[in-house]
Amino acid sequence: MWVKTLRFFGWEAKRTGFHQSQMGCESPDVTCEALSPIRFEVKNTKLCKIKDWMSQAEGDCKPWEIPVIVWRHEARWVAILPNAEDFLEILQKSDLKDLEEQRQINNKPKKA
Repeated sequence: MWVKTLRFFGWEAKRTGFHQSQMGCESPDVTCEALSPIRFEVKNTKLCKIKDWMSQAEGDCKPWEIPVIVWRHEARWVAILPNAEDFLEILQKSDLKDLEEQRQINNKPKKA
């Protein structure tokens, strides 16, 4: 389902985590070349094991990758970045003014 969400936002993505059972394979759960260096650890469970997930996500990452845990919780996706500095670096590289303008345009009240 995370793959569908990424595709909805215009990114090509594919599920690759099922390959992890193969010996020596280090694939992330979902691969999205356009969002590199983000490495997705995808969880779809009712039980939250955030410490375990953070350890897994950080342990699986290469030194240049940014671990992001996405958890399907109560019909919505929750994104968790184990390292706040990674989050700040992403913000630093983003065009937040453009994002703000787009959100304001998309959330204008409809005329009756």
